[in-house]
Amino acid sequence: MPIHFVKGDICLTGAQSILLGLNARGQADVNPLETTLRDQHPVFFSEYRRMARNNALPTLWVFRESHPWFIGVVLRDSARGIIRLRLLEQALTTLRLEWQREGLESIAVAPLGDELEWPALKGLLEELLIYIPIPIFVYEEYIPGQKADEPKE
Repeated sequence: MPIHFVKGDICLTGAQSILLGLNARGQADVNPLETTLRDQHPVFFSEYRRMARNNALPTLWVFRESHPWFIGVVLRDSARGIIRLRLLEQALTTLRLEWQREGLESIAVAPLGDELEWPALKGLLEELLIYIPIPIFVYEEYIPGQKADEPKE
């Protein structure tokens, strides 16, 4: 199944779950998207902080107590700094092996990294997500209030 690269407001996605890059310290980034998600889904972020404080944050974590579900993946060691490609590769490999057991039916991937990191991140997403036979929408840019063109499969 093809991966669709889109731009728009991931909060308006029709996907069952949102994959969100996290850091191992439990500190949400201060940006418009994460601020909006934190306001809309405080339980997810509270659980994320608790798990990080207790050093119990797995590489890939499916949080089913919200709609849409969240797939948290640890991509950074700290709140600041670059995304570690090895962490993304590990999380995507786990996702590739576990998507069916986790009951995932469609995934919207929140924007990852900055403009300098994006080419390498995009290549890794294309390389590893192609093996997951469900609709996957990778948001390249967050545009508040604009619904992305997510093709129906």
